[in-house]
Amino acid sequence: MPKTNFLTFPVYQRKPIIRSYHPANKPDILALREAAELINNAQKPMILAGHGIQIAHAQELFKEFVEKTGIPLACTIHGLSSIPNEHPLHMGMLGMHGNYGANIKQNECDVLIAIGMRFDDRVTGRLDKYAKQAKVIHIEIDPSEINKNVHAHVPILADAKAALKGLLPLVKEKSYPEWLAEFHACDDIEYSKVIHRDMQPTALGNCAWAWW
Repeated sequence: MPKTNFLTFPVYQRKPIIRSYHPANKPDILALREAAELINNAQKPMILAGHGIQIAHAQELFKEFVEKTGIPLACTIHGLSSIPNEHPLHMGMLGMHGNYGANIKQNECDVLIAIGMRFDDRVTGRLDKYAKQAKVIHIEIDPSEINKNVHAHVPILADAKAALKGLLPLVKEKSYPEWLAEFHACDDIEYSKVIHRDMQPTALGNCAWAWW
């Protein structure tokens, strides 16, 4: 490094705007209306909750949205804590280390509402077989993530808090008891085939090792 670099003090001019990144915070009202129409007419909707909900400090709005619409949800690993785990509409975690129902029901729902998540491969698995039956609503602040992995029928380019605030007055109060029952049936299968066995490996003769 040249000696002159240590003999002078550079003058740094602060630039308050990062020229390469300008996230949109105001959702398009037409996109919100289109999304609300899909949600209100859905028979088997499902919400995918990502880390963007927490980054936007939208947990309370998200809980209000979930409870008004009655839609079951599942969280990405970074989306955990977007809503309490014990909430009756929380169906577990997505992805290869997630829960049975939360994963398979993505391929059975008719409307998929992704909020603040990027459809990474640990959630989707094979993209050519992922949620082909569903209309996808993708709420995402980063434009590079929209339509990158999964086609969004209704993209909403916005902060999660702003989008949820705009959607809340447009969606109807509903419930889906039969659809929820399908998730609970998956929970029973997961418990009997995986959780119960793994919590009592020696009692059930499933221990993978033994002392000789």
